[in-house]
Order: sequence, then C-alpha cells, then structure tokens
Amino acid sequence: MDSGWWKNDQGTWFHLSTVHGGWFGSMDKGWYHDSADGRWYYLNLLTGAMLTGWQQIDGVWYYFNPETSAPTWEWDSETNRWGYANRGGRPYGSMFAGEKTPDGYHVDASGAWIRETP
Repeated sequence: MDSGWWKNDQGTWFHLSTVHGGWFGSMDKGWYHDSADGRWYYLNLLTGAMLTGWQQIDGVWYYFNPETSAPTWEWDSETNRWGYANRGGRPYGSMFAGEKTPDGYHVDASGAWIRETP
C-alpha cells in the first residue's frame, strides 16, 4: 500500500496517510504539515490534490509555491517512496508564511495575505 507523498501520471501530488491506526494509506485532505520539510500544504477537500498558487481557504487568501527551481523531493527506488532531499529550495506546493510572495504581497506568520500590500 502506498503512503506518504504520491504523484500521479498527470503530475498531480497527493499525500497518503502514514499514520498506523486504521488510516494508513488513506488520502489526506485539507491542511497538512509535513514533518520532513517543516512546511504546510493544502490538499483539496474533495480530490486530495495539492493546491498551488493563490488559494482562498475559508475566506482567507494563502500562497502555495507553484514552481521550484530544483527538485526538493526525490524518488527512492529502494523504498519506492518519495523522500525529502533538502536541497535548499522551497518545495513545490509549500505555503509561504511570514514573508513576501514572489508577486510582491506580504503574508503573516500563519500564511494569511496581509491586505495592505503590495
């Protein structure tokens, strides 16, 4: 059974539960914090697909990295799992928090857009 990050043939990312307690391998949805890279992600509530770019969630705007200059996760053929490579880049789909987005908007520590900017 698959668990952890999983990418389909169309290039869409999903996260499958790694918790052994009756939910192992089930598709995660909503907010997801990855302990390997320390980042927050948002997974579509219906499909489980990772969201990117600007997304309005419960009336608040958040920005999730839509591209990365170098792969930050790599496929381990021995374990048949994706592993965090920690190459210093921002992982695809990870939320910006407490900083400025590439298009010039500021987000607070929770990742929420601060409406007074840019």
